[in-house]
Amino acid sequence: MRTRTKPVWLWATLIALLVPAAQAMTAPFCVVSDGVADCIYADRASCQRDAAQRSGTCEVNVQEAPPPYGSAPFCLISDGGTDCIYTDRASCQRDAAQRSGTCVPKPKR
Repeated sequence: MRTRTKPVWLWATLIALLVPAAQAMTAPFCVVSDGVADCIYADRASCQRDAAQRSGTCEVNVQEAPPPYGSAPFCLISDGGTDCIYTDRASCQRDAAQRSGTCVPKPKR
């Protein structure tokens, strides 16, 4: 009697196709809830909305944020990119609120 099993190569192919797709879904904002980060948010507003619904927080995914532009000590991360053009935190935070972004100290590279 012959049993019907799926070949190992089929499973390996499926895994090889799915892993890069999952990695490509990372985004600049993450909802962190119960110690788990869900990094699928392209804009801060939707991240904050879902974080509130899940009793979590919305945080910047610094590994996936767009490369910074500028050399000032504070950066605005938003849908438009990462602008390190702010010399003080207050003006950076003001613009972040207006552009649904977030203000962070410039990453050290």
